[in-house]
Amino acid sequence: MDITFLITIIGTISTFVLGTWSILLVIRSRYPGEITFYKSEIIGLYDSIIKNFPEFSLQYNNVNVSQNLFLLKGSIINSGYKDITESMISEKLTLGFSDEINWINARVISSDSKVKADVQIENAKLIFNLGLFRCKEFFRFETLFEIPSKDLKDKGYPNFELQEYFTKHLFFSHRIADTKKVKI
Repeated sequence: MDITFLITIIGTISTFVLGTWSILLVIRSRYPGEITFYKSEIIGLYDSIIKNFPEFSLQYNNVNVSQNLFLLKGSIINSGYKDITESMISEKLTLGFSDEINWINARVISSDSKVKADVQIENAKLIFNLGLFRCKEFFRFETLFEIPSKDLKDKGYPNFELQEYFTKHLFFSHRIADTKKVKI
C-alpha cells in the first residue's frame, strides 16, 4: 500500500468528520436558547371529584364547579445553552389555545430558588414574565381554564381525549433573541 494513498484516505476521513462536526456546531449555536414546556396533567375537576361523589360540592369564587372547568399543571424549563435576560425579550413568552377557551386563573407555584417568573392572563392568553431565566432553571405553574359547554357536548371529552386535544391545540409564541420555538 502506497503511503500517499494512506495519507489521502486519512485526510478524506478527517475532512468528513471535522466538516460534519463544524456543521452541527453551527446549527446548534444558531439558536442556543431553548425553552421546553412539560405538561404534567390536565384534571377535569368535575369528572375527577364531583361526578363520583354527588354529595360533595366544590366551589370556585362562591360558584359551584361545572363540568367544563379544568386544571392544567405544567413546567417551563430553560433547556438551551444560553441564559435568557430581560433585554433579549421583545415579546414575552405566551401560551394560547387555538379553540375558544377561557383562562380563569393562573399562578406560578414553584421554581428554582432565584427564578422570579410570574404569569398573567391577557387577551385570552397566558403571558409569562421570565426575568433572568438561566440555563437549566425552571418554574412550575397551574392554571384553571374553562371550555365552553357547547364544545364539551359536541366533542364529548373523556379525560384521556382531553389530554390529547389540549396538547394538540395549545401553542406558544415569543420573540426572544437567539431562542428557538418552544418545545412541547
